[in-house]
Amino acid sequence: MRVTDALFAQEPEPRHLYVAHQYWKSTDRCFTIRVSVIDLSWTVTGEPTSKSEWRTLFDSQPCIKPAEPFDDSETGGRLAWADGSLLVTVGDHGFAGLNGDTPHSQNDDVDYGKILKIDPVSGAYSIFSRGHRNAQGLTVARDGRIWSSEHGPQGGDELNLIVEGENYGWPYVTYGTSYGSNAWPLNPDGQNHGSYKEPAFAFVPSIATSALIEISGNQFPRWDGDLLLSSLRTRALFRIRHKEGRVIYVEPIGLGERVRDLTQSPDGRIVVWSDAGVIIELSRSTMGSAFNRFCKGCHAPDFGAAAGPTLNNIVGRNIASVSGFAYSPSLLNQRGKWTEASLNAFLTDPESFAPGTTMKLIGLDEASREAVIAYLMENSK
Repeated sequence: MRVTDALFAQEPEPRHLYVAHQYWKSTDRCFTIRVSVIDLSWTVTGEPTSKSEWRTLFDSQPCIKPAEPFDDSETGGRLAWADGSLLVTVGDHGFAGLNGDTPHSQNDDVDYGKILKIDPVSGAYSIFSRGHRNAQGLTVARDGRIWSSEHGPQGGDELNLIVEGENYGWPYVTYGTSYGSNAWPLNPDGQNHGSYKEPAFAFVPSIATSALIEISGNQFPRWDGDLLLSSLRTRALFRIRHKEGRVIYVEPIGLGERVRDLTQSPDGRIVVWSDAGVIIELSRSTMGSAFNRFCKGCHAPDFGAAAGPTLNNIVGRNIASVSGFAYSPSLLNQRGKWTEASLNAFLTDPESFAPGTTMKLIGLDEASREAVIAYLMENSK
């Protein structure tokens, strides 16, 4: 059994945990994608404990026997909440119709190659969207839009804006090709998706998409509302800016790890889990960001001549002691070393600290000043 996703119920204190996973029916020797649920209670210290045994909420139909063209890597299995219903992606498991059979994703008599909408209590379900290969990312944004990331074949990984009732065309259309070929046999020209729903964005070549989340602005205010997509093949994250359902740009963020899953903590930190079992935490350094905003332009410019001396290893250094820099007479007359106290005095009121100094500060409030000093001390060790 391979767990593909886990999701708490949408309750103030979650009383149910839903898990999507592969399930092997040993008597029939076949696979399903199952959603199981367990009842929870919480200790006074905030730890969950089980109140029941696991029970089955949903089993994909029919149960698939592991014979050609079965591929258990194309399982999907992501969960998300949408208007009180539980959405689950179910991959086509390799049954793409290349042998002449009706592809699972286009056959409404089977559950595979679909996104399904499940009642979290009764388990009753319906087809939400169809024509999917292997959707491994699923998120419902704050504006209600539903986004999914999906593996294509060789090329053609997709970011899809999911609309109930739409058909996304797999395997009849794709921007990918057969492995080792320059075309896809069911869609040899590959120019567009015709009458099927076009992806919001297609990655050519493939990046091997995995998890997908929407970013809140707690740690990354400029990223608020962007999507963050993880990748296996490129060992990176992709930040996706979109507006009114249209992708504006995609920015890669290299991590050096095959990213399998990611989430965002309540305080805004992004937590990444790799195939190697490595956990990476991304957070914005308030110390560094304050320095970059108020100091870097003059003291460490990315281009042009510096207006101020380097601040590397400034703590413990004699005041006005950088060789070759033309200090103002007021600072040259200062004695002693730069310390936390002297930096605080100077950055609070440069003119009082050194009358006639050319140092000017614009908008450096108390919190920013503390962050700048903390950054300078950290970078002087």
